[in-house]
Amino acid sequence: MEDIGENNTFINTTPPGYIGTKINIRIKFAGDYDQDTIDRFNEIARYLNQNVIIQLYALMNYYKLVGDNISINHNVSGWKELDLLRRLRNIFAHKTGIVNHKVKKEAKLFNEIIQHFNLKKDTIDRRHFPLPSDRVIMKLFDGCIRYIHETG
Repeated sequence: MEDIGENNTFINTTPPGYIGTKINIRIKFAGDYDQDTIDRFNEIARYLNQNVIIQLYALMNYYKLVGDNISINHNVSGWKELDLLRRLRNIFAHKTGIVNHKVKKEAKLFNEIIQHFNLKKDTIDRRHFPLPSDRVIMKLFDGCIRYIHETG
């Protein structure tokens, strides 16, 4: 959640999903921030979230749970999150994360993320894959953890 406080002070607070885990951080940036500066902060956050996706995939790949010649077991809890992770990683590792809706697999992935994580279409920037940390990133982690536990 972000907002502009008094004197155009940029305030960024912990997403609700983290607050439930007893993590609640509030960052206040003093200064006169315009919308361009806030957009740059959000762009950096997008790249950080993309990096988290790439690193989680690398971890799952290291333990041979996902990879080029490894099939995801669709009978195991968390398989869908692992599949979404795999597909996101393939895009983020080779592109900037801007969605090309004319490419069928990108448009399909974009829509699957919205549907699977129950995101509101009208609040999503269609230029980028939606990666709110509390509603997508953490749930990808949770799904991967379930997959790990069930595959042993």
